[in-house]
Amino acid sequence: MASDDESGGGFDPTNRQNQSERRRIRQDYIHITNTLQDNQQDYVNPSDDGLTQKLQQVQHLFRNVKMTREAVHDAHALSLISQIGRQKAQNLHTELTVFKPVEFAQNVVNFVTGSEAGESNTINAAGWKTLGEGSQTFFKRSPAFRCLYGTFERGEVQRKVKAAKAPKDNSVGPKTSVKQIDKISETDQKEVTTEEVERILRCLKANYKICKGPVCLFEFVCHPTSFGQTIENLFHTAFLIKDGYVKIFLDDDKLPVIEPVRKVDKDNACSQQLYQKAISLNGQQWKDIMKIYGLKNRPEPMIDTRETARKKAAQKAAEAKKKHAHTQDNAQNHNGAGPSKKKK
Repeated sequence: MASDDESGGGFDPTNRQNQSERRRIRQDYIHITNTLQDNQQDYVNPSDDGLTQKLQQVQHLFRNVKMTREAVHDAHALSLISQIGRQKAQNLHTELTVFKPVEFAQNVVNFVTGSEAGESNTINAAGWKTLGEGSQTFFKRSPAFRCLYGTFERGEVQRKVKAAKAPKDNSVGPKTSVKQIDKISETDQKEVTTEEVERILRCLKANYKICKGPVCLFEFVCHPTSFGQTIENLFHTAFLIKDGYVKIFLDDDKLPVIEPVRKVDKDNACSQQLYQKAISLNGQQWKDIMKIYGLKNRPEPMIDTRETARKKAAQKAAEAKKKHAHTQDNAQNHNGAGPSKKKK
């Protein structure tokens, strides 16, 4: 900020000043600031002296500044003058040596020809070679290849004849006939899970007839020697419960029992609301059930494993076949004995 003059003027916030005088000072500061912004390119020129004049005007105005508001305008004007002064200092050239092209060219000719200044300026072939050897160290790449004596004569262009493509074979080969399946085996028609569910339903109906009433759920699904088979039986039984083929309820001793559902009861159950329950069973619980119900000493489980069921089915089929063959043999023997009696 501009310094105070010797008479004691300058910024003094304790002094009171006329409003009209303060307004005039602010208008002068605003005028100086706008002039600096509009003519900034001219003031940046090192040969222009307008920036110094503006600095002197601000110095003169600051002598009448008494209040804070006018002091802010003074600070803003000084900040703008300092910015322009910085740009002006950057544009100022301080080089003492000036490049002169004519003098440089003469020095090059003197270096190539080996002559003194003022002599012949003609450069011969040896001089050009000397210039090339002296300047090649300043180039990091090889010069581009150029045809000094022109390009090669262009002959007649021969177009390549493309070979004709072979026609596509649109003939239709032998048609693939769809194989009609007349008979589907029972194994292909039904999934393994469905077969197991139906087999367990048959086992439940058979044990229901033997017990002449509901069957204990744990005695029905638990296998005495296999925990995995127990879980599988419980899983398949859940399908029967879900589809409404069997039902589970508590007997008089508050123990879960299971029984097949008759068709009439199943139709009535369709109109009633069904409830689903989740049953968890771990290995220790399975062992406790085996011990409490005494199922380990049972000779055979109510639900056989798949292998046992297949063996029993195969054995039953073999016995039926054997019985059928024995019946046919008895029939043939009976028919053969009839005519012999007639002959007698």
